[in-house]
Amino acid sequence: MDAVVKKLQNNEAEMNRLLIGRKEEVRGIFLAVLARQHAILFGPHGEAKSMLLDYFVEGIAGATVFSKTVAQDTLPDDLFVAAYDFFLENLDGGKQRNITEPINTGMMPEAHFAMLRELFRCSGPTLNALLTAINERYYEVRGQRKKMPLISVFGDTNNLPGEDLDAFYDRFMLRYVVDRIAEKSERIRMRQLSHKRRQGDNEVKPKMQPISLTELASVQETVLMVEVNERIDDLIETIIEKLYQEGVIIYGRRDARLNPLLQANAYLDGRDEVTESDLVDVLPHVLWDNPDHQKLVLKVILSVANPLGLLVQELLDEAKELRDAAISRKKDDGTDKNDAEYNRGGSEANAKLKKLISGDEPAGIKGITQLFEEAKKSGFPTKSIQDALDTVKRYQRDVAKEVMGFDV
Repeated sequence: MDAVVKKLQNNEAEMNRLLIGRKEEVRGIFLAVLARQHAILFGPHGEAKSMLLDYFVEGIAGATVFSKTVAQDTLPDDLFVAAYDFFLENLDGGKQRNITEPINTGMMPEAHFAMLRELFRCSGPTLNALLTAINERYYEVRGQRKKMPLISVFGDTNNLPGEDLDAFYDRFMLRYVVDRIAEKSERIRMRQLSHKRRQGDNEVKPKMQPISLTELASVQETVLMVEVNERIDDLIETIIEKLYQEGVIIYGRRDARLNPLLQANAYLDGRDEVTESDLVDVLPHVLWDNPDHQKLVLKVILSVANPLGLLVQELLDEAKELRDAAISRKKDDGTDKNDAEYNRGGSEANAKLKKLISGDEPAGIKGITQLFEEAKKSGFPTKSIQDALDTVKRYQRDVAKEVMGFDV
């Protein structure tokens, strides 16, 4: 494994250490940049979306970021022009004419990365200018096209785009819904990190190992050399066909840009070939337009690329329902639980969560641990199963601590 990959892996680990509950979004930042593509983050303010990019850029020496909250009245000049320089140009015959030259200092034409908040509020002319910049890395000045060093754009929004913005939305290959962290224990960890950050504690500063922009460009070329064999492309086609049957349509302009993201994921995992694991890691964040379709898309992908993972996902969904019901003080009919009911519910949920992890051999029920071992023996991806196992164990700790008053 070369030194640059190790640096990138270190930087990803550092971001995951400090950005609680944002593992998938952190990986998404790396994938977008290594594949020279773009990502959009759906969700409310205050969920560390900007911090994702800020931390990442600390790992790219010499990189610059342009950040802007856009609105309906945002004009192209608000993104591309800092000011104008005016001077006279001498013409033949002693004539002169006024020349207006835009100054781009600190604006998007000089940036390697851009964070655009409330992205879909832009007006038509501004979106058209952005489309050229995002798709072709050019901007226009006085009828001339000028190249930009832009690598990736990250959009931040609360709202889905209208149908008239489909072509623009399609340029953002990676989509993430950045929700409030659901687990109390994880929120407490996040609050503790924020407290230490305000105190200037060096332990909560990312220990990034920067790579140069030249090294990044070389990595982007190397990513495209990662092998994608015909079997993987066949699995992708099967997934897309199954989604089509479910009413989720993947248009050609998105289909054609899938492979570089899969190659980037394999590269970050230290592999020189795309496998089913990459389909499971990447495609759930690519193959949906409406967040309501996320669960459907994930289940279709797992059914094709990792059937054991589909079983694990069903156990994970069940575990979340058990946890949420156990820590709630409300019963199904909306009335309050008394202390005895609350404690009994926690004890029952804890026992069921243990069975989801370890299985129930007398009843012939496999838990996540058994499915993990099966996946390992059969050559199926295990990373997502391990993540699910860690999540259910956190649910178990939450119930034990919150309801029953002790740690496990």
